[in-house]
Parts: sequence; C-alpha cells; structure tokens
Amino acid sequence: MSDQKPKAGKLSLLGLIKEVFNWYPSSYPSEERKLLFKLDLSILIFACLCFFVKYLDQTNISNAYVSGLKEDFGLYGNELNYFNVCYYTSYVVFQIPGLLLMSRPKLARWLLPTLEILWGICTFAQSRVTDVTQLYALRVLVGALEAPVFAGTHFILGMSPNEAQHCRVTDEPQGSWYTGPELFKRAGTWFICNPLGTMVSGYLQASAYTNLSGVGGMPGWRWLFIIDGIFTIPVALIGFIIFPGIPGSPRPFYLTEGDLALAQERTKRAKIRQPGKMSVDVFKRTFKRWHIWVFISCYACMIICSYPSSYMSLWLKAEGYSVTQINQLPTVTYAINIVASWLGTTLAAIYPEWIIYTIASVCCLFSTLCMIIWNIPTTLKFVAWYLLGAAGCLSPILYSTINIICRDDAEERALIMGAMMSFGYSFNIWVPLLAYPTAGPDGAPRWRKGWPVSFVFFFLLWAGFMASIVIWRQAPTPGLPLQLPATALRNNATTTPNTQSTMPIPITIVTGFLGSGKTTILLNLIPQLPKTYKLALLKNEFGDVAIDSQLASTQSISGVRELLNGCICCNLVGQLSDALEQLRTEVNPDRIVIETSGSAFPATLAMEVNRLAREGGDFILDGVISVIDVENWEGYEDTSYTAKIQAKYTDLIVFNKWEDLPEKFDIALDRVGDLEIETPWVKSQKGRVDMDVLLGIDGALFKDAEAEKEHDHDHDHKHDHQSEVEVLSVVLKSAEAVDVGALEKFLAIAPREEVYRIKGTLRCSNGDLPVETSDDMQKREKIDTPGSQHYILNWAFGRWTCTPSTVVAESADPTVAARVTLILARYESTKWKKKLEAGGLIQTAEGADLTVERLV
Repeated sequence: MSDQKPKAGKLSLLGLIKEVFNWYPSSYPSEERKLLFKLDLSILIFACLCFFVKYLDQTNISNAYVSGLKEDFGLYGNELNYFNVCYYTSYVVFQIPGLLLMSRPKLARWLLPTLEILWGICTFAQSRVTDVTQLYALRVLVGALEAPVFAGTHFILGMSPNEAQHCRVTDEPQGSWYTGPELFKRAGTWFICNPLGTMVSGYLQASAYTNLSGVGGMPGWRWLFIIDGIFTIPVALIGFIIFPGIPGSPRPFYLTEGDLALAQERTKRAKIRQPGKMSVDVFKRTFKRWHIWVFISCYACMIICSYPSSYMSLWLKAEGYSVTQINQLPTVTYAINIVASWLGTTLAAIYPEWIIYTIASVCCLFSTLCMIIWNIPTTLKFVAWYLLGAAGCLSPILYSTINIICRDDAEERALIMGAMMSFGYSFNIWVPLLAYPTAGPDGAPRWRKGWPVSFVFFFLLWAGFMASIVIWRQAPTPGLPLQLPATALRNNATTTPNTQSTMPIPITIVTGFLGSGKTTILLNLIPQLPKTYKLALLKNEFGDVAIDSQLASTQSISGVRELLNGCICCNLVGQLSDALEQLRTEVNPDRIVIETSGSAFPATLAMEVNRLAREGGDFILDGVISVIDVENWEGYEDTSYTAKIQAKYTDLIVFNKWEDLPEKFDIALDRVGDLEIETPWVKSQKGRVDMDVLLGIDGALFKDAEAEKEHDHDHDHKHDHQSEVEVLSVVLKSAEAVDVGALEKFLAIAPREEVYRIKGTLRCSNGDLPVETSDDMQKREKIDTPGSQHYILNWAFGRWTCTPSTVVAESADPTVAARVTLILARYESTKWKKKLEAGGLIQTAEGADLTVERLV
C-alpha cells in the first residue's frame, strides 16, 4: 500500500506491465541501481531461501503424517493437532525475544544463519525418533528456533519511515535497506517462498515415498526429514557468507564503503527514523489508538480462518487417493498461493489495496461456503480447495498496510507487529483442538464446526481490514509528512485571519527546470485573464541575462521584477520580501507570479511567502505549480534529486510537451509515482492549462465573473472541453448564513487527487468564519470579525483561506448564501455531484435550495 502508489487508472497497459516488473527504475542513479542489485543478490536471495526452508521444515510433519507416520506410530487420535500445538507454543513464546536479538546490529548478521543450522540439526533428528514423545520435543525446538524468521526478515525488508517534521534522522544507517515502492515488490517475492516451501515438501515426500521407502531400512517419511535437513544446512552456510544483517551490522565483503555511504544517504532521504526505547509511554499511546486493536484482531482472524487450507491431504487420504497423489495434488493450492502472493502484493502497489483484498476474500468465502455445504461434485470440491490459495496475498497486504498506517511511530509499529505474531499464533495452540480436530465425528476433513468458523472469520478479517482503511482515510491528519508546501505552511504558521476590507495579493509560484515550458504556460494563461487584470511577474534565473523578450514585451504583464545572479530559495531569499513589496506599491497587481530558477526548492519559497502573509497580511500563497518537461524527462537522470524535490514539494504537477511522446509520458508518470506523493497532476494542451486550475479566485476575477453574469454570458467559463478537468457549479439559495461546521467538514475531506480547487463566495455570520487551515479542527475558535459578512473562499490542494470582501458585499444577491465552483479531475464530477446533492457539505442551518450543475 500507499504510501502513495502510482494511479493505476492513469497508467496505460504498457505502463502497468512496466510498473509490475520495474525493480530498478531508470530515474535512479546508476550507483543506486547497482546497490539495489547487490542487496537483492544477498538479502533477498537469502531471505527467500531461509523462508523457503522454514516452511519446508515446518510443514513436513503433515506430509509425513499422511505418508506412513500415522500408521507406524499408531496415531489415530488428535496427535497431528498436538504436533502443531507443540510447534506454535514455542513459536509464540520466542517470537519477541528473537526479534529483539535481530534488532542488535552486531548479532543480526549471524543470528538467522545460526538458528537455521540448529533447526536443521533438529530436522535431521526427527528422522530418527522412536516414539511420539521425542517428536513432540523436537517440534518444540523447531518452533523456538524458527520463531524470529518471519518477523525478523520482515523487520529487515520492511521500513520504519517517519516523514513527520519533528522526527530524528539517524547519523548512521539504521532500520532497513529498502524503501518505498521497492518494499512492496520484494515483500511479495519473499512471501511466495512460504507456499513454495510447502509445495516442494509435498513433491519431496511423494518422491521419497516412491523411491526411498526401504532404503537403509527406513520408511519414506523418515527420508523426508533427512532431505529437508540437507536443504537447510547449505542455506545456513550461504547465509554466513552473504547475509548483511541490518545497515548497522559489520560490513560484508561485497559492499564497499561507497555502498554504505549511499545506503546511509537513502536512509536519510527516506527519513528512516531511529526507533526509541520501549517506554511505558509507548505502550500507553499504542493501546489508546485503534491500530493495535484492529490489526491484532485481523491477524487472529487470519490465523483461525486459514488453518484448513493446509490440510487438503487429509481429505484426499479419506477419499482413498494414493500416497503420491495425496502429496502432489495439494501443491496446486500452493501454486495459486504463490501467484496470489506475488501478483496480489504487486497490484496492491498500483491499485487500491482494498480492491485486491476484497477479490481474494471473496474467493476464500466461496471456498468455505462450498465446504460447509460439503455434498457437492468432486470437481467443485477441488476448485474450492484450490481457491483457498487466493489467501496468499492477505497477509503481505495486511503487513504492508500496517507499514503505511503506522509509519509515523516506529515503536508502535514494532509493538503491533510483535503482538500480532504472538497473539495471532496463540490461537493455533487451542482453536484447532476445538474447531479443527483430526479425529472424531466433527474431525477432518468434514469439520462440521470448523468450516463455518473459517467462513465467519474470513468475513471478519475482510471487515476488519476494510474498517482500518475507512478509519484511516477519514481520520483527521494534522502534521502530515513533509509532502506539500501547504502542509509545511500549516505546521509552521499561526492562522491569523485577515480583517482588511481588501484582499491580500495572491501569489502563484511556478517552478521547473530550464526549458520545461514555464514561460509558455504563463503566455497561454494571459489570454484567459480579464483585459483589465493586473498580473505581475517576479522572475529568478542565474546570471544577469534579461527576462525572456517574448514575455517582457507582453502588455498584459503589468510589472516585472527580476532577481538575478543567484537562487531565490538560497542566497536571494532575503530579497524576496523587498521585491514583492516593490511590486505591490508600484503596480498594485491583482496577482503576482513567481517564476523560479530551475534549481529552486519551492518549499523554501512557500514558507517565506507564508511568513510575509502572517506578518503583514498583504500577500497570500495561492499555489505552487511544478512543470515537468516530458520530452526531456530522461535527461533529468543525472540531476534527478532536484527534479524529484521540485515535483514532491508542490501543489500541482503540469506535464508539458507530452503530445507526441505517449511512452515517455508513461515513464514520466511512473517516475512521479515512485516519489510516493499524493499530488494532483494535469497534462497541458500544447502549453495551455485552464486558468481555473492554475489560479484561485481573487477580487479582480470576481468582478470579471460578475460582469459576465450581468451580460448573460454563457457558461463556457473559458474552459477547453478537451481539458484534463471537470467543473461543477454550486449555488445555495437562502436568506440564512452558510453552515460553517458543515463547510469545514467538506473542505477537510476533499482529496487532493480528485478535487483541484474550490472557490467562490459565501455569506457567513459574524464570528463564524472558517479557520484558514484544515488542521486540528477541534481547536477552532470563534473569531470576532468586524465588517462585511461576505467572504471569498479559496481552497487549493488541501489548504484554504476565507477572506472578507467589500467587493462581494456590494454585489451580493441577498437570496444567495453561497456560489461555489469545484475544479475536479476527469471522471470525478458525477461522484461529487451526488455527494453535494446528498447534503451535509454546503448548507445552511435551516436548510436551503441547493443546485449543482456540471459546466465542463
């Protein structure tokens, strides 16, 4: 999951296929791609082999049971259940101690290979047991030694990013080697080794039973343990050579000092947070939040409902199939499990994770429903058994979702995952004895109680996962990770309402590399503006060259100010206020556009503009626009870090020069998706972008709109009908004031990837002005705002302002409480029209006549 994933609906089929198999993005520098390749050859290969032999050695007891162990030892009760009880009891007990050892840098590199050697010895020993008691004891040891493998490997593969502003970034490499989209694809590959180990165990047992029974005087089931041990020991020895542990562990021979330095840089870039101590406060805050309760419940449901999927062999044995068939036919389930695990996690990195989760859950619910009915055709029963393999993606998607939702608290995340493993697997100690007994009238494979239990808990698992997604998405998000300058501004500014009768001058920042088309975008904006509109330009470039002659000669530019010989966000940032003030006093523009140099970081400028807004109230930030040159996108590779920063810390991305290069556009869109950001984007039409997308409403634009309305102009609103946006017009007729509480709810829930801008005029009661931020709405205070009750609303990319205006008051229709325009992404207008018409968003306290019309 996402956090931000590429928008699948905006990817072509070719782009989707590339995204699935793109492990080494071309936007990465060559050194970084080489490092990832080294890590895959070491960490990923060993992790997969280790996970493979873990499940080989964990599940071999079931294959041995149906291949002669049951008859040789006279096991006609629930002994198979007891084998699992022994294994999972020690597995649960040693889960947290093993994970704590794995987190120690000096131990992490050697711990897994050492444990693997020891459980390999125990696997060999199981081939020589003489009674069931010895087998119970060895299952306890195997469970204890394998306990850290799952959570420990996930700890190394997984990430603990805290992108919040106040997190502490380590000075030394800590945490994980992989970040962002890299994790989803590698986690899916790693997870397939679970069913792969189980599947291979079936083939090995069938082969041992057929070819080795009687060799050395031993039955075939004993040879299975010997063969598994032969697999295990070499993998452990490989681990001693190639496994690097965690980034703080001693350096392995194949990683250079440069590799470690790059790994450290990747850690800092991803804001990998150094975990703190497990104090009482960690437990308090964790148990006060919903995360731990929902996710532990989900994992417990998963453990309970998925138990029967591993025991198709018991049904085949009861039906009289041969030993070879009993061991081979269930492997189809594990093959489907492999496909589901890999493909499901990969698609969950592209599509909404809840869709993939729902599809897999429906398959499992169908299977368990068939088993509850039981008396069905044999072919359908095979289908039901095999479809249980769709559950392969449920666990990795759940874990990846936890990584995302709990990303801002490393200690909470670690506590939740440890508790999930311990609490979840504790159910495997006793639930199978009650719901899934091996013998008896309700025993395997009929499980009269077990299959209904499985059905119910599959449904509860799906419901719990969906609840987590809904709660997370609807929860307020104060202090979002550094993602947009808007959020940076909210986190660094107090919200002082503007009480002036005139509106502050809106400022639009346009950034992008030299040649990306910023000037062209501005030239195509000018004809869309009213003829009397005063647009001022503050341009920054390196060197002392004059501004582009084409733009300087444009009479629609009311004033031009240049900041040369430096970068506006670095050594020239102190001159910004003087330049803006000069434009304000000399030109008195309706808007100022700041066009930055190609290397400027927009977040710095955004915060400086916001500081000026707080101190003087003369300016206000309207938006940050980043222009990307699709034609030369691949040319950014050597300077990709700056390009990525510009794209990441922005309000709107404009893809320019894309018309004749569809494949390059797909690549550019994919690379923006790699940034894990939730920034809306549009495509220009030969350098033209609709004014309503680029600009919010201001006094001059309001006057122009009123003038058009008086002259019965039609509703084309200067929009290009081939544009990337759709437009809704909302009119609320009432003599009452707008319900500010409902309006704030509307502004807070509007997602930036669907809603680009919301702008219009409102009539509000004195002292009931919407606060100029979406953070922490519970702390909103009533403001005694003198003067007009009419306001201009500007919502842009999650940030909003509501400014008193005498201009609006003078021309206001007393029968209209609000006129609002929504600028939406394509294909979103129908959904938002229904939401608005359903009520509760734009309304008055006493009810009113609401009209929602689609204009474009």
